[in-house]
Amino acid sequence: MKKRTVILTAILICLTSSLSARGAQRHIEKSFNINAGGTLTLDTDLGTVEISTHPENTVQVNVDVVVDSSNSRKDKEMLDDMKLTFNNSGTELTVRGRLNQAWSWRSNRLRARFQIKVPDKFNLNVNTAGGHLSVSHITGRLNLHTSGGRIMLGNISGDVKAATSGGSIKIGEVNGNLDVRTSGGRIDIEGVMGNLNAHTSGGSIEARLLQQTSKPVKLSTSGGNIRLAVPADFKADLEASTSGGSIYTDFPVVVTGRVSTSSLHGPINGGGPPVELHTSGGNIEIAKGAR
Repeated sequence: MKKRTVILTAILICLTSSLSARGAQRHIEKSFNINAGGTLTLDTDLGTVEISTHPENTVQVNVDVVVDSSNSRKDKEMLDDMKLTFNNSGTELTVRGRLNQAWSWRSNRLRARFQIKVPDKFNLNVNTAGGHLSVSHITGRLNLHTSGGRIMLGNISGDVKAATSGGSIKIGEVNGNLDVRTSGGRIDIEGVMGNLNAHTSGGSIEARLLQQTSKPVKLSTSGGNIRLAVPADFKADLEASTSGGSIYTDFPVVVTGRVSTSSLHGPINGGGPPVELHTSGGNIEIAKGAR
């Protein structure tokens, strides 16, 4: 059977639109049949995003758009500044949220919240220009970005790339490779089974490697402490430096040349892939085992 592509405009599928003490509100609720292993692509100019999983072969989308105002007669009109479209190819659902550029000056009065349920095994490509982003436990490839908000992830089986232009990042255990970046906030990582790359322009980093990795590990911050926990038999070539703090390690490191309190370079357990740890203002700790 030939696949059909369905494109819906949110205005046509709006279930409710009402005025309240906060102003106009609109609720959109849709369900799409997509088997496990598919992909959700969400690209929105506005809104927090919350994604959870369920055992069904459907993607359920709930969107709430609210106007923060004092019951202006233009509240309902302002709801139309947020245009939503849904495109279901059968294997990928694409959701787009676009603000009316002609009225972008009043977009700061609009708030949006996306609550989405996907199958347990699903790939995610998510970008929001303003809002927090959270994903519960899931199996799949994740590519996540927010221009302003924190990122919170549960346990993930699959490779993860996540970035925020302003907010903290907190992640459970990742059975895959992990690359995370924030322009301002703390990074906490419960555990990684693959390669690890983490950077923050302002905040501390705490992370744990659950097994030996074959690729370089890089943790860097422009202002904060770094703590990395690894297995007792972990092999690495350590390159650690701080511009304003001390370095502590549970491992014996053989240093060749001058010994410095602000830098430490040498092999751990005979050497292995590079582990690069750098902070412009804080302490560095390399610990054995659990955090």
